[in-house]
Amino acid sequence: AQALELGNFVMGLAPPVLVLGDINSSPQSLVEDEQFQVIDNRPAYALLTAFPLQDVWTLQHPATDDPGFTFGQNETVDNPESLRFERIDYVFANFGTLVPKQIKAEVLGEDPDDRTPSGLWPSDHAGVGVKVGFER
Repeated sequence: AQALELGNFVMGLAPPVLVLGDINSSPQSLVEDEQFQVIDNRPAYALLTAFPLQDVWTLQHPATDDPGFTFGQNETVDNPESLRFERIDYVFANFGTLVPKQIKAEVLGEDPDDRTPSGLWPSDHAGVGVKVGFER
């Protein structure tokens, strides 16, 4: 319901528009098993990308490239190795008639060097940084 509300709101905005957030859904949501039963029923990603919103990560990183996992550190964020296993934090865009010339998208806070001096990860989620360049 929240994804539909957000998508409908975005439809009323003139592009360019960026939407950022933890949507607790991934491109793998709504995947079916061999009996065609939904394994992961979190449709927000599919709903938002059905609106005029592009997942900016996928514009730079094809499906066979870096999956960009952002979630999975334990809740005390003191795990010695990264436990990230899913991408649920996003930057979506509707560029309208603008065509991006350059896109850089990266996961932030996922490197062991990003941990605090006491060994804590910055968060149980890594961030997503995006830089988009357009021709003048």
